[in-house]
Amino acid sequence: VQEDKLIKLPKYSLFEFEGGRRRLLASATELQKGNELMFSAHLVELLYHARRIDSFNSSEHLKYVSEHKKEFEKVLSCVENFANLYVDVEKNLSKIRAIADSVDNFSIEEISASFINLLTLTALGAPADFNFLGEKIPRKRYTSTKECLNATLIHQSVTGLYETRIDLSKLGEE
Repeated sequence: VQEDKLIKLPKYSLFEFEGGRRRLLASATELQKGNELMFSAHLVELLYHARRIDSFNSSEHLKYVSEHKKEFEKVLSCVENFANLYVDVEKNLSKIRAIADSVDNFSIEEISASFINLLTLTALGAPADFNFLGEKIPRKRYTSTKECLNATLIHQSVTGLYETRIDLSKLGEE
């Protein structure tokens, strides 16, 4: 007779699945995104200026974004690649791609705001609805925690310098 083993996990425990996809345990019934997207330095600079296009000294930011408008395609490509690997939102991506094809019909301010909002799709943590070039993109919720039973649980130290990995698929084996 095998005894049932019960493990109490703290909120936001980190799980890693095959392929590097990560999820945070938000509650007994919901997971959240656990991977973080990194951009190259020139795309970070573009997003920096895009974020500040409506600020006090906006002429400098507007000029930079106008000169580098074509690089938003690279941002979209990075977000798409990342989302395909880690976020599992194919339907939203196809909608975003279709909307992005008409990007030339929008002002620099609208494009900038939309690409800043697009980062919500891949942001660590809870999913949220956002607007992209005038269209509402719905959030994708992860409501099944059952898949965590075959994942690797990652306990991280407070400093993040140390971590312990437990393969849950092998739990209970002798």
